[in-house]
Amino acid sequence: MPLSEHEELLLSQMEHALAQSDPIFALRMSESISRRRRRRRLRFGALLIAVGLMLTLFGVSHNTLWPGALGFLIMLFGADRTATGRQPLW
Repeated sequence: MPLSEHEELLLSQMEHALAQSDPIFALRMSESISRRRRRRRLRFGALLIAVGLMLTLFGVSHNTLWPGALGFLIMLFGADRTATGRQPLW
């Protein structure tokens, strides 16, 4: 659920006040959050790529089209998610 304009303004003011009162702490917090998000995005993308690869190999080994095609799409989604950082559709 998105924040209202008033809540966004209050949050922005609080962040600004924190950055002014303790700039080192504010910098560390912003860096650690972005690192965590990047790491989580990379792990999620790698997991999707691995699952897609296994599904594709299953489809190829059993001469079936749908598991291979689905696995390929999952691999593409995982690579896109890892590279661009877009949020999942669900």
